[in-house]
Amino acid sequence: MDTIRYTFGRRDWLLAASALALAPAAWAAPAASPGPKVQLSQYVTEPGADDTDAFVAALTAAVGGTLVVPAIELTLRPVTVPSNVRIELAPGTVLKAKSGFGPNDRLLNITNATNVTIMGNGATVQMPKAEYKEGEQRHGVFIFGSSDVQIHDLVSRDSGGDGFYIGRSGKPGTHSRRVLLNNCRAINNRRQGLSIVSGEDIEVRGGIFESTAGTAPQYGIDIEPNNSDDVIRNVRLLGVRTRNNRGGGLLIVLQSYANRADVSASVEVVDFTSEQDGLQGASAGIRLAGFGGTWGKSVSGQVKIRNARIVNPGHSGIRLDRWDADRAPLVQIDDVEIVNPGSASAGAQAPEERSGLVIWASHLGGANFGNLQASRVRVRDTRGQQLTYSPVYIYGTPGQSGVGHATRITLRDCVGVGLKPTSGRGHLVAATDLDESSVEYSTEQVASDVPADDVVATRSLAGYTITQASGAAIRLPPQATNRGLTWSFRPAGSGAQLRLRPDPSDRLNVPVDATGDLVVRPSKQGLRVRMDPQAGLVSTQER
Repeated sequence: MDTIRYTFGRRDWLLAASALALAPAAWAAPAASPGPKVQLSQYVTEPGADDTDAFVAALTAAVGGTLVVPAIELTLRPVTVPSNVRIELAPGTVLKAKSGFGPNDRLLNITNATNVTIMGNGATVQMPKAEYKEGEQRHGVFIFGSSDVQIHDLVSRDSGGDGFYIGRSGKPGTHSRRVLLNNCRAINNRRQGLSIVSGEDIEVRGGIFESTAGTAPQYGIDIEPNNSDDVIRNVRLLGVRTRNNRGGGLLIVLQSYANRADVSASVEVVDFTSEQDGLQGASAGIRLAGFGGTWGKSVSGQVKIRNARIVNPGHSGIRLDRWDADRAPLVQIDDVEIVNPGSASAGAQAPEERSGLVIWASHLGGANFGNLQASRVRVRDTRGQQLTYSPVYIYGTPGQSGVGHATRITLRDCVGVGLKPTSGRGHLVAATDLDESSVEYSTEQVASDVPADDVVATRSLAGYTITQASGAAIRLPPQATNRGLTWSFRPAGSGAQLRLRPDPSDRLNVPVDATGDLVVRPSKQGLRVRMDPQAGLVSTQER
């Protein structure tokens, strides 16, 4: 016998779910406004200690047209942007918050407005973050219950809350609609670079969200409804980068929908890059979280992550955290590279803290966790000493803390590139519990010579090719620890024989020869051995 690998079973219903799609939002290029063109220089000749009144007067005069702002530094109290206005900021312009903002004051307020365009041209919205020792609502750009809003090439930095915030203004149905942030940048904000709390047809195209630090969650981007009647529908992040955020790169939390019926959430993330996120806060490049409790109602929809690269995350690259397999939306992850998980400055120790893709559960009230499809996830470790524990780590404690089984999970071609199965590291899948027929995976061939004459094919060698030069036996581990797994074997070469020799206490439901072995003839491709999770039987099938 020359090689061994194991796979898990597959559930066909998962494939049907891939037909779900997110509708792209249609964005027209921002055209010049046909209305009046107002020059701010007509209202502000020299910037002073408080330029608010003059700036608001100019904005009012520009309704239906365009306000042109030269390269100038303005000191402002909270400003409300009216509907039907275009603001053109010159490169070098700074809109600076005056000292003394209250805990719920925001600098630029686009509230219950429609048809607003801001051409930033690299201009900056800036607040005195060092002044804000507490609180989290002093946002730089606040889009609240508004529609048809476009913001291009604007920097929002040093706020006491979020660089950009998109939400609803009051009653259900007042969520923001058709909002575009194009090539915007958030730097050194206190709570988040960007929060999307309630919105439909929201698109973030390009841009960098970085260096968030001050108060939790401290992510580059947080997509998280506050209430069950908030809306997260057709939210798209395209070509976005996050880096050096204390909490992590991208956070998606849908727990507020747990007890609402007939709700759907749809998020698409494409060409996303996370670099050095969570190094101090010790969290993930991307985290999808349920935050405990149980999902009382089913939430339809889908979260899609495609073409992502996560480099040096503090803990895991992507973490699916307490995600109810039966009631939370389907998560689909495709074409992701994760480099050096577990790079936190304090050092990541637990397996889930230094694995690439982590599916984790605790305190789910007995619910199963999962509902994930992942394909072509590559995990690499470029450090001098390999610290990655596992490319994929599935963790739950059934029977303890009210946790069910990991289920409705499909892993296809999810691999550790060049990782070695040594010292407990390099597993393809390390799992404490799996429901039957729940997971499958394939792997790049990673050969590892095994000098021992007798090898137990434990999960620590999952997905690896084991070369047995001596031709000695490779033993399967006890059934109790492998519920629902399917092991696949193939003969070493032409004319080779493959034998399965059962333990006397095992039962095979196929005939064996006179020696008590099951012999696979050379004409066959191999043998598949399945561990039945219910009856404790071993079933086999020639291939």
